[in-house]
Amino acid sequence: MTNVRVAFLIALTLLAASQGGCKRAPEKTVSELPEISDLPVVELQHTAAWGMFRGPGMEGHAPDQPLPTSWGEDENVVWAKDLPGLGHASPILVDNMVVLPTAIEEQEQQLVIALDRSDGRELWRRVIHEGNFVDESQLHLKSSQANSTLACNGKQIFAVFLNDAKVVLSALGLDGALLWQTDVSKFQSRNGFGASPVLYKSLVICPTDNNGGGNIVAIDGASGEVVWRTDRGAHNTYSSANVCYFGEDREAQLLISGGEGITSYDPETGKINWVAHSECDVTCGTMICGGDYTFASGGVPGNETICLDRVGTTIWTNQVKVYEPSLLYVEGYLYAVTDNGIAYCWNASNGEECWRKRLGKNFSASPWTCNGLIYVTNVVGDTIVFEANHDEFKEVAKNHLGTDCFASPAIDEGQIYMRVGVEGDNGRQERLYCLGDKS
Repeated sequence: MTNVRVAFLIALTLLAASQGGCKRAPEKTVSELPEISDLPVVELQHTAAWGMFRGPGMEGHAPDQPLPTSWGEDENVVWAKDLPGLGHASPILVDNMVVLPTAIEEQEQQLVIALDRSDGRELWRRVIHEGNFVDESQLHLKSSQANSTLACNGKQIFAVFLNDAKVVLSALGLDGALLWQTDVSKFQSRNGFGASPVLYKSLVICPTDNNGGGNIVAIDGASGEVVWRTDRGAHNTYSSANVCYFGEDREAQLLISGGEGITSYDPETGKINWVAHSECDVTCGTMICGGDYTFASGGVPGNETICLDRVGTTIWTNQVKVYEPSLLYVEGYLYAVTDNGIAYCWNASNGEECWRKRLGKNFSASPWTCNGLIYVTNVVGDTIVFEANHDEFKEVAKNHLGTDCFASPAIDEGQIYMRVGVEGDNGRQERLYCLGDKS
């Protein structure tokens, strides 16, 4: 990692998150993309415990389980493991493994590492790309070469990286063996790439929004063949897509914010169901659903948090900007923590504000819930735990680990897996903590 990027990550713990662009390096020539196949979409049970960004449904909900509410360097740490390189992707959990991507800038390696959940020892590592890193002039200083969280269906691990001016999806076995690799889209980087893949039946779906012309692409998980590809225009926006299920008929919709508005696709075919107007062309957070509503937020050019129904009708909006962290729905109420550290609770059905509370500092990681509590970590490594209570904000605990944190954690079987940065004598070091109640 360059000294400039290290210095920025340290300084960022004291400054508000920025969205500015950077001077571009010359655009690379990219080969043609794979042809569309006629493979069928088939049912597939996804068995990973925490197999995508923000866990099952990408909604930030962990099943009720015994979890610590307080921790520190000498409290409730089951184990800690130093990680090579730099990455802002969240860990995922499958079988006995915690798996995450990283990038070693000095060697220009993008790789995936698997650790044993019981003690943190390394089980395997697989280099996915060597060389052809994104030029630093095309990366936001807050970005990294490994932003996208992995996805796992219980049998395969899917890793997406921006490399050599294209987005590439790779499939690994649970032993780390490379099974296949597919070019998803050409990519003209302004600030880097950070969208995480979402799983639907036998498909791995990747959005690739960028100013050179983006797509949303569905790839067969077994073979790596492209099943459908839908154009999304030329927009610098950064959100992941999410599959939400509505009504008693469990109608599946593939939802993504940013670009020309909020768009719903049929996840089987990539055909557009509807497009809803939004004040935000640029978003980072992942859309979520609750009841028969769906929610999004962003901040360029206008600030907006918006609620829509299953057919794209706007139910309510406000002018609150939640840019990097994703929203959280709990039992009829919508919770949010803004980048600049203000927590909100709204009635999800009508947008009425129940309360707001300034938490302080800045936030990139997304809030999550378990046991009637909400946890959220700021960029200096403080995790605030408060009640999922629409009547009032009530803090339960505040804990500190590391010197910075940009990734959301993974949660399962009474343990929290948290990726942080630690500043030491030799500079910034990434570390994965496994936290559990040791009382």
